[in-house]
Amino acid sequence: MTQHFIGIDLGSHAVKAIVVKQGFRGGEIIRFDTEPVNQDENGISMDSDVVQAAGRLYSRLNLTDASVFCALSGESVSVHHITIPLSAIKRASDVLSFELDDLLPYDVDDAVFDFMELSRSQHDVTYLVAAVPSKRISALLSNLQAQNIDPAEVSVAPLCYAPYLEEIDVVKEPVAIVDIGHQRTNVVVAGDSQITTRTILRGGRELSLLLATAGKADYTKGAEFKEREGLTGRVGEVLKDSLGNLVREIQQTLTGHLANGGAGAQKVILCGGTARMNEIVPFLSQSLGLPVEIYTPPVFKEKVQPFESGLSAEFGVLAMCLAGMGVVPKSKRFNFRRGEFTFKGDTEAVRQKILIAVMCFLSIVGAWVFSSVSRYMAVSAQADIVKAQLEDETLRVLGEKTVSRVTIEKKMNPDAAAKAPFPKKDAYDIVIELSKRIPDSVVHDVDELDIKPRHVKIRGLVDSELKLLVGEMDDENADLSPTDLIKKKLGEFEECFVAFKLPRVRTVDTRQEYTMEIESTCP
Repeated sequence: MTQHFIGIDLGSHAVKAIVVKQGFRGGEIIRFDTEPVNQDENGISMDSDVVQAAGRLYSRLNLTDASVFCALSGESVSVHHITIPLSAIKRASDVLSFELDDLLPYDVDDAVFDFMELSRSQHDVTYLVAAVPSKRISALLSNLQAQNIDPAEVSVAPLCYAPYLEEIDVVKEPVAIVDIGHQRTNVVVAGDSQITTRTILRGGRELSLLLATAGKADYTKGAEFKEREGLTGRVGEVLKDSLGNLVREIQQTLTGHLANGGAGAQKVILCGGTARMNEIVPFLSQSLGLPVEIYTPPVFKEKVQPFESGLSAEFGVLAMCLAGMGVVPKSKRFNFRRGEFTFKGDTEAVRQKILIAVMCFLSIVGAWVFSSVSRYMAVSAQADIVKAQLEDETLRVLGEKTVSRVTIEKKMNPDAAAKAPFPKKDAYDIVIELSKRIPDSVVHDVDELDIKPRHVKIRGLVDSELKLLVGEMDDENADLSPTDLIKKKLGEFEECFVAFKLPRVRTVDTRQEYTMEIESTCP
């Protein structure tokens, strides 16, 4: 079944959306589009401007059946590492709520939070917990729904990069993801058991405003200088001083990650609109002392898909990661649509699926009943024809119409009822009689015993002489040979054995081999 996932990056300069078509054989990007956000003369945009731009973009996409994923900016969310006893894991939500009450600057009852397990030891478990004021979620959802956007999940921006990039095996070692946007920069250390995230309130707008001030021009001119010159020439000298402040905060984040027990980042993955600025890659690499590369988001576990309209791929990394939430396990992603904010579409979708399943089941049962009734009617009609034919035949042969098997058998074979249904002695009984009647004085080995209707054949070996005990020398059978004694004793079984033939007796070493054929009335 094909599904569409839309990741919407609610950026302050432009709203980005990536549409992914996910099927059984993987996924592919089918749309990447942006919508500019209205800004004032200093490049500042309001939340209402961002949501309106999102509405225009979503309307243009025209995919009402897709699942939408979006995220809050990092400065709106409190993120904490909380360790609780392992014995309390079944009550993790309640225990974490109690712990958050001392950590949040507002009442935990006025917050929405979600959590993800980071590590577990023999005695305790550590969670990464993200919390946001309920009124912040309520306001965002109300504004989005007014634009006909009802997101299936609302996450927090810095915590969206690692789950997706790790899921598609892009990040296999500790790396620093730096997404430099318009008003803020997201820094994430991914690929490590220790997750570190930070949102720095510095971005491309600060650089444009700095150039405008230095050149005594308006903000628009400053943005043009930044995009055209980058870190080259005199413009670059001005920008490098300001970027130094951002670099120091990135470096502090990486140092804090090490201090909290994390592994050192092996490289920096750079993305965001400012990543396109001339010479920023070598500048950051030299300043941070790490390799820096601009990231191009791939299709889900597939080849890299080119973007439409000539848009730079690094511009849509956050939107790509949000769209990728559809294939990330729920245990590895954050969703603030909980409690009173739960996505109603989930319940409705489940209800529709249940309704469809019930309808399919009833259809199958109805088809089975119809098939069974049709088959019964056909068989019943055929049975009536056969019954009529049988009645005609019994009238002709027996002189009366009947369909009773018992009656027909009695009429056709009146003597059959007198015969015993089972033989008076079966083969098992004959074996028992043979064992009982061959005397102990005969050392006897049976090589072949063939019991057939009315005939028994025995082939065996006996000693040449009887083995008589003391006191048995006067026995009337003492003068008989072993084979004659066997024949005599078996002849006493008159109930079944009626005639004997002993056609062959020959000496083998010190013993005698014989073959005896017996006519029998059993079995």
